[in-house]
Amino acid sequence: MTMSNRPWSSLRDDGADGLDVAVVQPALDGPAWRREKGRAPLRERFDTQGVKGRMYIVKLEFSTHRLRARDWMDEHNRWIQRGFDDGVFLLTGSLESNRGGVLLAANTTLEALQARLRNDPFVAHGVVEANICAIAPSRAVPALADILGTNH
Repeated sequence: MTMSNRPWSSLRDDGADGLDVAVVQPALDGPAWRREKGRAPLRERFDTQGVKGRMYIVKLEFSTHRLRARDWMDEHNRWIQRGFDDGVFLLTGSLESNRGGVLLAANTTLEALQARLRNDPFVAHGVVEANICAIAPSRAVPALADILGTNH
């Protein structure tokens, strides 16, 4: 994995398990990390090592094997429910035009989320391709602010 000097950099996990997870994270050395008026620098608010303040948007796009979805739908739905039960998934939904789905995840590390995604039957059987966008929320509605420990 490599990072460029751009404020936002793309990482790629090309593991032998066949799961490519594209991750977008802020670079730790760009102008985005400047001190904001009276606030701690983003570097301090974005816990790059742990869980606090991290949120992930996961896009699961159907691959050319989308017809296999019906074979794995029950197991996929159980996998989603485990994510909710574990307090990791905050929201799931379908992409318009039946292109796949989206997950909103928190309370986890990037590595743990990648491992969780590898256990999704849709990912494991090539039904979808997973893309993760790691974000550092700075404002949220009160319900999300409580979960993330951010301002509202």
